[in-house]
Amino acid sequence: FELAKIDRGTVERSVSSTGSVAALVTVEIGSQISGQIAELHADFNTQVKKGDLLAVIDPQTYQQRMNSAQADLSVAYASLGTQQANLRKAQTTLDQNRRDYERSKQLAESKLISQSALEDSRKALELSESDLTIAQAQIRNAEASVQTRKASLEQARIDLSRTQIRSPIDGV
Repeated sequence: FELAKIDRGTVERSVSSTGSVAALVTVEIGSQISGQIAELHADFNTQVKKGDLLAVIDPQTYQQRMNSAQADLSVAYASLGTQQANLRKAQTTLDQNRRDYERSKQLAESKLISQSALEDSRKALELSESDLTIAQAQIRNAEASVQTRKASLEQARIDLSRTQIRSPIDGV
């Protein structure tokens, strides 16, 4: 036992330890794209909040890819417009050749034109039907091209957004 005089004062407690300090949770920060770091906003022992900008990968290459994808999409839309015009033209030609064939049929029945003229009219009708089928296929192809270009543009946008590396959690 230790005996001491009673008095008033603050009670203090100290704890000491030896060894290295280790984080309870460690999170590796990385990027899905590669490139040179253009800006660094945090380093070891920097206090960060979730969503804080940690670093920026040089976005020039990814910006150019997005610009190129946007231009490709514009070209695809222009091609689709051309194919739509070709479809209207093929439909108009088919309608005219159908009318011509019906007239030729009536004239051939009355023996006012030759059989070869009727066959020529029928051949023109069949060719215009084929042209319409081709134009419809080209429309589907142009629409698919637009969808492909949209997907490429969206991927380029995603890659550009990934040039900004953000903190996934609050921490140090």
